[in-house]
Amino acid sequence: MRNDVTVRRQDGAEARYEQTLGRLAVDQVGRYDTSVTANLATDSQIGDHAAWLVHLGTADDPRVAITVDLSRTDLAALLGTLRLLDVGDRIDLTGLEADGIYDDLKLLVLGYRERLNRNEHVISFVCAPATPYEILELDAASPLAKLDSTGTTLNEDLTTTETAVDVAVSDAGLWTTSGAQVPFDIMAGGERMTVTAISGASSPQTFTVTRSVNGVVKTHSTGASVRLERPATLAYVKGT
Repeated sequence: MRNDVTVRRQDGAEARYEQTLGRLAVDQVGRYDTSVTANLATDSQIGDHAAWLVHLGTADDPRVAITVDLSRTDLAALLGTLRLLDVGDRIDLTGLEADGIYDDLKLLVLGYRERLNRNEHVISFVCAPATPYEILELDAASPLAKLDSTGTTLNEDLTTTETAVDVAVSDAGLWTTSGAQVPFDIMAGGERMTVTAISGASSPQTFTVTRSVNGVVKTHSTGASVRLERPATLAYVKGT
């Protein structure tokens, strides 16, 4: 966790960036700050570098450790894959509903520890969320090429099955009503919904949705935040 980062350029200037929106913002969970010195080409890169480190440090995904006992017979089909896993590879964990995690976890391997003797072969993987590295590529077709809204909330109470969802939009732009831009997924109160159509030329707008895509079935209250499930993120761009 790091939501407040100061970057100093070797023999240069410094810049600071803090997270002010979302569940992991400094006014929501407290301040987790750090300072780093980076070998960047120009001072113009410092602010972007600080923002990127905050982006990595505030991924709103569960943090888990994975320990695998390779002597288990039910893992026989995965033995070859598990033995080849290395730093920088990705692991996806699925089927975690019983633990209250309703979306697949995408993890990046940062390191591992291996224990091997006559009776056991155990590998423990140290991981971090991989989702921060799912970035938008400019001038290319991308499933992540949608900007998020920070000012969209439910304009009504929702039952567990209602599929016409009224939303109030308080930030600069309305949601697109173009049929070419759907479907896409949104999150509201932990429930993932797939938007199949949007109507309304002013706020409030109406989303036609498929409910409980991630298995979460619940009611929602007016004012609950509505966000993209996978918003666009632009990576740190190397200066010229």
